[in-house]
Amino acid sequence: MAVAEQTQELHRIQKLMQNRQEVAEQTGAQQHQKHHLQQTMLTLHQKGKNRRLMHRYQEEEEQIKESALQCLH
Repeated sequence: MAVAEQTQELHRIQKLMQNRQEVAEQTGAQQHQKHHLQQTMLTLHQKGKNRRLMHRYQEEEEQIKESALQCLH
């Protein structure tokens, strides 16, 4: 009877260790996904900033062209 109880306890401990390992793997995967998401958000933010700067540059370029044309007339 004692051997059966010890075997049950051993199986229970093995199951707990397996669960702990699975949780650790899931946590690692979640950390990786979180890091990837942060990098994606940073990239999108930078693209938005670049787009705004390019738009402002184009507006300034148009103003310079208009000023140059007015000076020629």
